[in-house]
Amino acid sequence: MDAHSEPIDIGSGAVFCKTLKEALGNYPKKVISESLSAIAISKRLYLYGQLYGATYAFYDERGKGDLFIANFSDQTSTDNRLFVLDSFHHEFSSILLKKFNFPVSEWRKINPKNFQYVYETKENPGTEALKEGFKTEEETALLKIGFLSQYSTSDLEEDFNTFAGMVFSQPEHIIELASTYPAIKSKTEALLRFYGSFAPDFMKTTLFKFYIAQGFKLD
Repeated sequence: MDAHSEPIDIGSGAVFCKTLKEALGNYPKKVISESLSAIAISKRLYLYGQLYGATYAFYDERGKGDLFIANFSDQTSTDNRLFVLDSFHHEFSSILLKKFNFPVSEWRKINPKNFQYVYETKENPGTEALKEGFKTEEETALLKIGFLSQYSTSDLEEDFNTFAGMVFSQPEHIIELASTYPAIKSKTEALLRFYGSFAPDFMKTTLFKFYIAQGFKLD
């Protein structure tokens, strides 16, 4: 893999770590201790000749993974905080997807009939999507059929990752989307049920209780 990074300064790193601590607080401690080995932070991260916000590595023999997250900007801002939160949940969800028995068939059934992810046969679907300029913004036509962005259509894992990022970092927003688009609600429920299946303690967390109170079916 062609990969390199630029170091982050101490001040930005301290703010970064505070945001990561916030992200870690959404998970039962056992999930973190048994599935995550390390988090590496940097100012910039480059992979395959592309500027990346984050990525991960999963090690089957240990059942754990590492996260690599770059700083979105040099400023302390709400946007930067949200980017770091989303990146953490986005990448960590890949580790959990690979470690536990993710219900692939259930997820695919929510998609339109005969739908196929654009790059699911490629070795690095996300990279292919970035090279082709796939958008990460929401589009009404895609929301109607259960996708949060064009990037989500690149691969099932990327689709799942995008939901994980929003489910954990922007619950109010995804609840708003779910109230309008049934397929978005179905995928959100499928993701939350998956997390609860390997760690029942998720159901005791403030976030999951919030979703349940909003009418999401998690059992």
